[in-house]
Amino acid sequence: MDLRKEEDSGTRNDLRGKVYGDVTQIGTVVNPPPRKRWLLLVGLPVLAALATVGGVLAAGRGDAGPLPADGEAVKTEAVADATTNNWECGDSAVVPGLRVGAEGLPVVRAFPRDGVQADRSVITVTLQGTTQEELVLTGARTVIVSRRPPVEGTHLAAVCASEVPVRAFEVDLDIDGAPLVPVPDPRPKAPKKTVTGWPYAIKEGDAEHFVISPKTMKYDTEFRIVVRWSSGGSKGEVVLDDHGKPFRYTATTAADPLCAVPGQDGGYRYLPAASPRCPGKS
Repeated sequence: MDLRKEEDSGTRNDLRGKVYGDVTQIGTVVNPPPRKRWLLLVGLPVLAALATVGGVLAAGRGDAGPLPADGEAVKTEAVADATTNNWECGDSAVVPGLRVGAEGLPVVRAFPRDGVQADRSVITVTLQGTTQEELVLTGARTVIVSRRPPVEGTHLAAVCASEVPVRAFEVDLDIDGAPLVPVPDPRPKAPKKTVTGWPYAIKEGDAEHFVISPKTMKYDTEFRIVVRWSSGGSKGEVVLDDHGKPFRYTATTAADPLCAVPGQDGGYRYLPAASPRCPGKS
């Protein structure tokens, strides 16, 4: 149904309000009075002002703001860069949905796609100061974000062909707020050295390189690490995570284990841990 009113059969020509310009009305030209020019003259400065303000606002929206002035004091604090998904000696991952048959699997040379970092894989961290003023790193602890049952899949481990850096730590993810504990160099042939514990000193251009091995026997865990620092009368914390996301590590208790054996081509292959070709099975 059309809800518009029915038009009269007669013809109407209504014109209401002020009219500027010529109007033809049933063959007659109506000439309205001329427009007052003072309105136009007043309007021009207003439009110009609005255009100026609009330009300033538009520039402000698209501009990141002024750069710091030369000589401006830089705040002394600790900064950090953390790297995960490494694939060096000691790193491993659980890959959901991966199944390895009796024929084996060629050794993986990089962190496996869709893999979840496994118990004792390392996080590499570089910490330094923003100025030449010395900072003292006094300790670090974990902040647990979530816990779930361990990831199911297949457990892949990197074949050891390179060495682990000497500044090493372990942290137990099965304990809330667990501290980072300095441990000896885990390399089998590494020279025996006294473990140096907290604190550590850093400044601009003089960094500390940490290798952290989270361990878990129970969970698929998301977490961050908080490092405490002090400098003079100032204190602060720097948060370590995976570029804004929590680190994620899983226990391997729900995953199928593999072994790595030499292949005919001189490389290595992964085989199910129950294979008679695995070391200690023959």
